[in-house]
Amino acid sequence: MTDLMWPITSVGIVAIIVLIAILLVWKIYKERKSGFPMQDERTSKIIGKAATYALYIGSYFIIAVLFVLIIGKEFYGLPEV
Repeated sequence: MTDLMWPITSVGIVAIIVLIAILLVWKIYKERKSGFPMQDERTSKIIGKAATYALYIGSYFIIAVLFVLIIGKEFYGLPEV
């Protein structure tokens, strides 16, 4: 990368992180102001199940990608990634 590209990329990454943080804080503030509870037992259980499923799906995806890379390298002569 050029010498000018690194500072621009760094500023862009910091700007995105700050924007996401502001949006999350704004959402939490809005939920607290509405008066409804942010989480109860049911939503906690649903969020826990969703997180578990996301972890399993991500793990299976990574395993599949690794198998494709291993098979591609050993049998088809693809370059290492």
